[in-house]
Amino acid sequence: MDSKFIEIRKYYSSLLNKAERIIKPDCCVICKKEITSTAHSHTVPLFILENIAEEGYVCTNNFNNDVLDGVVVGKLGIKKASIFRYICDECEKKLFSNYEESSKIEELMDDLNRNKQISSTSLMKLSSIYLKCILKEIHTKLLIDKNVQKDILDTQIHEGHLDEHNQVEMTELTLRDYNNDLNYVLDIINNKRKNGFHVYYHKTFNYKLKIAVQDVVCIRTGLFGEKVNGVSNSDSNIKMKNLCFVIFPIGKKTHFLIFGRSDERDIYASFFKVFNAQTEINKLKAIQALLFSHTEEIYISPSLHSIMKNDNHLLKYAYDGLIPSIYCFDGYVFYDLNNNNVSDYKTIINCYLTNKYAYHC
Repeated sequence: MDSKFIEIRKYYSSLLNKAERIIKPDCCVICKKEITSTAHSHTVPLFILENIAEEGYVCTNNFNNDVLDGVVVGKLGIKKASIFRYICDECEKKLFSNYEESSKIEELMDDLNRNKQISSTSLMKLSSIYLKCILKEIHTKLLIDKNVQKDILDTQIHEGHLDEHNQVEMTELTLRDYNNDLNYVLDIINNKRKNGFHVYYHKTFNYKLKIAVQDVVCIRTGLFGEKVNGVSNSDSNIKMKNLCFVIFPIGKKTHFLIFGRSDERDIYASFFKVFNAQTEINKLKAIQALLFSHTEEIYISPSLHSIMKNDNHLLKYAYDGLIPSIYCFDGYVFYDLNNNNVSDYKTIINCYLTNKYAYHC
């Protein structure tokens, strides 16, 4: 990584800090009460991060972090990992305490294993998990696209590299979709909607992974390369439909969960028909390919990260952090060349979601 790239990352970090101050809400977006400060929220619960941390640190699936440790993403202290500031402390404690303990996650997984229908208690836990992901996405979208991106892209738009109208339009549509999801899940929490989620996959493995995930993902292409969501389509009549992915290492086990809105099952019907027909190892390979090509919210133990960053096949899928996917700046072109096609997932050699790469006590 050369000195110019380091300079860009430092500049980007300063823009993030500036944008954080700009988007700080005057009122909590949940309870609408006036606030002077926001909660220090972790998307992936802190106790999960502690389970995979080494000497208090975790890494992300950004594999360009050797020089600037943790400036944007990369190697982070667990108290700085997976955080956002967008709601009040009261709502943070009230809304997420129902799942942010080991025993409560295990109760959720046991309930899903025992019952074909989602119980009211489990529905509330799924709602809290989904809500936290959506809040993080809205916060990130405001932070990056409506503030940091504006500062960086003004020159590029002026020089004709990017279309200002299309950039603004896509940002507004994405925020609209996330706010639609936010209202949907709040209706469930406030008992205005029943049976709001469908669980596509849930599995508990008897090994503890060195990876943790809690994020919503809009799948672009299916396992045969077919289009699932037209993410780059600016048609305002189209809503992007998200799936929530959870990987929680707890004790000597790892819990996997994939679920989404029950009113959006139609778009994923074909996808999961193919997925469910796979062997368990191929399901794990598919999940790995999907996550590493669609999100930067993957948290990894440093020892495993040091192995991953030398895996060229994995790097093909890896979502390379926030900067390279969006920007062209000062002679450096950072376009997202990854089309999220995961159709060759079966060729994955190193599946980091298997027992081979787990903790062995």
